[in-house]
Amino acid sequence: RQPKFKSTMASLSVALLKKTLPRQLAVARKEFSSLVTQDLEFPGLPAVTPQTAKATEASVTTLPSGLTVVTEGACSTSTVSITFPKAGSGDEAIDEQGASHINKCLGFKSGSDMSTLYIIRSIETTGAVPFAKADRLGATLGYTGPRETAASVVNMLAIDCSMELWDVRDAKVHAKLEAEEAAKSAQITLTENLYAAAYGPQTSA
Repeated sequence: RQPKFKSTMASLSVALLKKTLPRQLAVARKEFSSLVTQDLEFPGLPAVTPQTAKATEASVTTLPSGLTVVTEGACSTSTVSITFPKAGSGDEAIDEQGASHINKCLGFKSGSDMSTLYIIRSIETTGAVPFAKADRLGATLGYTGPRETAASVVNMLAIDCSMELWDVRDAKVHAKLEAEEAAKSAQITLTENLYAAAYGPQTSA
């Protein structure tokens, strides 16, 4: 009869566990739900509820030198650039082919009693990255950097290039390398040939 007694005790224990377990789970769920609110998704963590996006506001400022600066409040970086209309390849004469490309490579070179190294270092010290671009319609020279220091090196865009021999030599080498890389691209080669066939190689249409 001893095994029967053990079986009866086991059955009572299982029955008691079945009765108390749902109650304990319900209490646990109630305690957790009382801690969670609609404003705070998880106690002790920052709120992650999305906020309504706000439209950015742009402001235009004209400096005494005539330079127009456009700033946007929501941007973490600022881009300062100067554009030269009619300075692209479409406005080159027949005997000036490649001039806009060379001019782009001469960006931020020696001038106004400052060396190339000094000009580049002055811009990069502020955390900015200089750039120079040229296409058929014009050329652009500028830099992108932190908003706090963007205006401190604007004068570097108004330097008169002194056309030092070493700068011209380096610009020609740089332009040649870029031309060789462009010639390897089937897309660029096809686009240039189609454009020349449609409009002529020296038009900006």
